Amino acid sequence: MEAGQAASYFGRVAVAVGVIVVAGGLGYLAGWGVVIVWSARRWAGGDVLPPLAVMAGLHVLAALMAAWWLAARRRHQELFAATRAEFAEDRSWLHPKNP
Repeated sequence: MEAGQAASYFGRVAVAVGVIVVAGGLGYLAGWGVVIVWSARRWAGGDVLPPLAVMAGLHVLAALMAAWWLAARRRHQELFAATRAEFAEDRSWLHPKNP
């Protein structure tokens, strides 16, 4: 019975998170759409393509910077350091060296 209640609770949480992510994504796209249309009317003479290209370029640049940052972090960090240390300690307990 408790497992069913927990599953129901986590299901509701998952749905709420999904709704928040979708709403946030739609709001983000709508916001950029407004910025593109406004800048097209203001500076591009009504042509939407130049502001759209600039916004796409900014997003590509941001994605490349994020990928570079993640790769730089990855080079200086060992994967699962705490887990590997725990396994090494367990191995030393399970397989002691014979004198």
